[in-house]
Amino acid sequence: MQTYSSKHVVLALGAITLGANGAVMATESPLSQNPVALAVEHGECADAVKLVKRDIDLNVGQSVFIAGRMLDEGLCVERNSAMATKFFAHAADMGGQAAQLDYAAKVGLGEGTAQDYANAGSQCRTAGIDPEKHVSDYSLGFVCTMRGLTSRLLRESLPADAFQIPAGAHARLEFNPANGQLFVRAATRVTMTEPTVSSRIGMPLVNIQQVVEKAWHKALAKAPKPDATRLEDHLVEVILDLDMTMEQSTNAAQRRSPDDIQPLQTWDVLHSSMPTQQ
Repeated sequence: MQTYSSKHVVLALGAITLGANGAVMATESPLSQNPVALAVEHGECADAVKLVKRDIDLNVGQSVFIAGRMLDEGLCVERNSAMATKFFAHAADMGGQAAQLDYAAKVGLGEGTAQDYANAGSQCRTAGIDPEKHVSDYSLGFVCTMRGLTSRLLRESLPADAFQIPAGAHARLEFNPANGQLFVRAATRVTMTEPTVSSRIGMPLVNIQQVVEKAWHKALAKAPKPDATRLEDHLVEVILDLDMTMEQSTNAAQRRSPDDIQPLQTWDVLHSSMPTQQ
């Protein structure tokens, strides 16, 4: 596999910024409007789990997806990556684009399902990435796995007030899977610090270029090593999901509720039409 180093990373943010919801999430309601996500945000873990159980019975797709995020990141419940995959798959079956992307990353990582970059790419294309098929399913699966893993690493590590408009925060990237070039094209505006006595202009709370680069390289080390002969020399555009509505609550991360979202043991997701691995 090509060894990626910092010299491959080109960052070109400039003044371009994404809208509050971002292109990938444009068809879905922001997490900040979902009662389950709001309960997690406020550290009301018992209420969050109760709402998840209710919405599972009602087949509320976004809440099923949020339950996957809770399990995947250990928010209000014990971390369980394999169980999270089942939630993402079921929410994707119900038409959730964000869930489809997270499920694609799980397939690429091999968490809770067989590891398969080609199948991950097929799932990712279903979510609307590279519809013109500039790259193969295998290359796309690798890129989308990187996208999902990097997004999660950043949501878990960035300051809660990193962005001026935190709901739906995103960063738009282009990545060449063959040579490792990474271009950060745009991002939601970051929060500025208060001006100091010596300066009339505040400084960005975070250097988005640096944090994205760091997280991307960390993801490269965690993702399964791809077959370099199957990676095309072509830029693929993806959008990182940096909406930290739930992650910004320290109480949620402390897992105050002992409930593991047990409905999966009886819920029909275990018998649902989870996408078949190729």
